[in-house]
Amino acid sequence: MDGHGAAFDFMLKTARSNSLDFIGKHLLDIASRLHGKFYSLVRPDYAGVYRDCGIGIRGSDRIFPGPEAVGDHMHRFRELFMEYKEEFHPVVLAAFAHLQLVLIHPYADGNGRTSRLLMNLVLVNQGYQIINFEPQTRNRYYSALKKSDREGSGHSEFFTLLAELELEDQDLYMKMIAFKPGGNATQAPGRGNPGQGPQ
Repeated sequence: MDGHGAAFDFMLKTARSNSLDFIGKHLLDIASRLHGKFYSLVRPDYAGVYRDCGIGIRGSDRIFPGPEAVGDHMHRFRELFMEYKEEFHPVVLAAFAHLQLVLIHPYADGNGRTSRLLMNLVLVNQGYQIINFEPQTRNRYYSALKKSDREGSGHSEFFTLLAELELEDQDLYMKMIAFKPGGNATQAPGRGNPGQGPQ
């Protein structure tokens, strides 16, 4: 099994066997274990470890927290998650978790994959469909991320995009269920199937 497969399996197991309260309390450890699972085969020395250097993204003017501030930002992220899990709709909470991890960029590399795994962990835990960012949606995804960064705390476009993708995946999932006489159902594989991981 490759690193991403191991991380995806860990995400599913964690989502299905724990309460949202447990996930919130252990959010930072879970995020680092997700990162460590898929990154251990790429750069073991980076796997699951907060960065000790500054970081930037080509083509973006986003200024990320310095390495000395990453820990504080992550602890604040966990506090907000624990607060918002009682207030936010699960899809919005998942979007918030994704966005906050991306804006902090706690790892030297692999922040996008980790944030998408964490987002889907929350969705699966709350009984929602996994969201895959396929090629036809990636431009909207990156555009919404950039706009949310500029908007600050509103993040409206990013939250709206994830809500729309969740609705689309639920609709596709329902269409893939073929009801047979007698009430039996079969499921065909495809986009949004819980057996598939984020791209």
